[in-house]
Amino acid sequence: MMRDFFRPQGIAVIGASENKQKLGYQVFEKILKAGYDGEVYPVNPKLAGEILLEKKVVSSVKDISSQVDLAILIIPSKFILQAIEECGKKGVKAIVVISAGFKETGKEGAILEKKLVEECRKYGVRMIGPNVLGIIDTYSKIDASFAPVYPSKGNLAFFSQSGALGCAILDRISGKDIGMSKFISLGNKADISEIEVLQMLAEDETSKVILGYLESIENGKRFIEVAKEVSKKKPIIMIKSGRTEWGSKAASSHTGALAGKDEAFDVAFKECGIIRVDTFEDAFAIVKGFLKQNPPAGNEVLVVTNAGGAGILATDMIEKTTLDMAKLEEVTKIKLKTVLPSSASVNNPVDILGDAQDDRYSKALKIAGKDKNVDAFLVLLTPQSATNTSHIASVITEEYKNIKKPFFTSFMGHEKIKDAVKLLEVSGIPNYSSPEEAVKVIEALKNYGQWVKSKEGKIKNFDVSKNKVSQIIKDLRSQSQYTIGGNLALKILGLYGIPVIENILIKNEKEIENASRKITAPYVMKIESQDIIHKSDMGGVRLDIEKSQLSNNFKDMMAKAKKITSKISGVSLQPMIENGKEVLVGVSKDEIFGHMIRFGLGGKYVEVFKDTSSRIVPVTQKKVLEMLKETKFAYPLLTGVRGEKPSDISSVIDTILRLSQLVSDFSEEIIEIEANPFLVFEKGGRVIDARLRIARN
Repeated sequence: MMRDFFRPQGIAVIGASENKQKLGYQVFEKILKAGYDGEVYPVNPKLAGEILLEKKVVSSVKDISSQVDLAILIIPSKFILQAIEECGKKGVKAIVVISAGFKETGKEGAILEKKLVEECRKYGVRMIGPNVLGIIDTYSKIDASFAPVYPSKGNLAFFSQSGALGCAILDRISGKDIGMSKFISLGNKADISEIEVLQMLAEDETSKVILGYLESIENGKRFIEVAKEVSKKKPIIMIKSGRTEWGSKAASSHTGALAGKDEAFDVAFKECGIIRVDTFEDAFAIVKGFLKQNPPAGNEVLVVTNAGGAGILATDMIEKTTLDMAKLEEVTKIKLKTVLPSSASVNNPVDILGDAQDDRYSKALKIAGKDKNVDAFLVLLTPQSATNTSHIASVITEEYKNIKKPFFTSFMGHEKIKDAVKLLEVSGIPNYSSPEEAVKVIEALKNYGQWVKSKEGKIKNFDVSKNKVSQIIKDLRSQSQYTIGGNLALKILGLYGIPVIENILIKNEKEIENASRKITAPYVMKIESQDIIHKSDMGGVRLDIEKSQLSNNFKDMMAKAKKITSKISGVSLQPMIENGKEVLVGVSKDEIFGHMIRFGLGGKYVEVFKDTSSRIVPVTQKKVLEMLKETKFAYPLLTGVRGEKPSDISSVIDTILRLSQLVSDFSEEIIEIEANPFLVFEKGGRVIDARLRIARN
């Protein structure tokens, strides 16, 4: 497939035009100007026999006697089906449909688009589009697009779901001196999607870094599988629009596709090693870093600067990331003191003072370059009156070659540093306008390098009562009950070995006495109803109840519940437990990527602090531990604060793994699970309350 699109034996432009204002002329002209060394055939029945840009126009692709692998279609949508049929009969294997007028226009367009795919399948033709900007390959010199610029040759592959934004990014990249290998406009993704594009680019030797702009993903599970494999070979930087609710709605409307929850995209991209960025500028910065440098071996960064303020900016930013300020060896500091002025700082950041020239930079880097505690170098410069920026850039590049560790610079300013920056960039050292920007890039490279080396571990399977859970779900569906709370929810979790609190459902006053004998006072009482989700709000949770108070509380709770709904199962009776740390474990099903498992701070403060972390199901023990450590409050709380003994983190991990197995076993049936709070003790833990939602039959 890659060869047919990017190394074709002959290209046909169906809809080639003599009108310079039309895309049919512009695309045909661009293919010729780019220098493609194969034959290009203009196709237009109205111009058959005429000469267009020194090429004879034919009426149909069938009239071409030579082999044609690629066809570019720029004709009204109503004629596309016929054109595909003719391409199929001719033996064309790849088509790019630039024409619009399909899914993006509404129902009729969607029907026509579906027919295009069916026609392609019939003849074994693969299609990019419809509604695309086109494709570019700088190595085979193909520019079958109406993009504003033809990029210089390089190693960045770029694909975009939006043609207009593709134009903007191509134009900006040309101004950033970033060379490109391929550009692919995805359009409506009727046949070839980002999944096939990633597979193609993974095998493309000319593409070392992949940049993508996406508005939607349809097959989330398959996307994760493929992207994970590709990311192990080369980095993928992704701009995914629709972070906000309104942005998500706009994305869905724009492409005719269903936009998923933004959190799910964050989690999915993390799962497969994709570096997600929010802005074009962040994308260009990170792309430049990946094209020029390898990931550092570790987290330790050394900052060398001629300005204390710039060094502080870099330090502050490093402290906010997963990077660390490198701790220089004592021998390194001693040697630095012998070559730097007495007022210079030999700690990290190494401040070589504002009057530093190339010799001081060279000496400092030469000494620090031998320090085994340094994984990456960030060299800062602010141009001062006597600063010879080009000479300094020259010695930095020399030391970079000798040290052979990742180097990044932030020469701050504009006019006085232009030549120096060019020298650095040509030598393979990426320069950034601010220390903060450089630090973000170093972190992205470091994270990617660690992800590539990481191993996922194995999925653990427990001995559980799957058949019993299956029967419960079947019975509930037969009763049209799709929300499960309290007693029954805890029972389902218990059948999968998840530790749950003792819980007895009291349906009437007669059952109170028997239940109270089985559980030790004091008690907790909770109303049980599928229609009452937030029980506390209506007085449906009573704490610290003595045995003598059970009857009155039962009657009062039932009376209040009946004012809300007639669907009341009864009141759950539980022992009162005061110790333990409250955390939340739960699962929600994303419509694109499937189930996401979540851990975070539990209890009544869940919605206030929103301290949670998530992963795509199924999860391994390693992923669960990573997820726990990402929380700001929940994990530190479990490890013990202010002299407290640590809680049983292993019980949390075990519970999450079992929850992962539960939703994996019932991926079609279970939509949502929330176990909150999950009380974690010094030894073990207990789910105190739970709620499940199941899908309708």
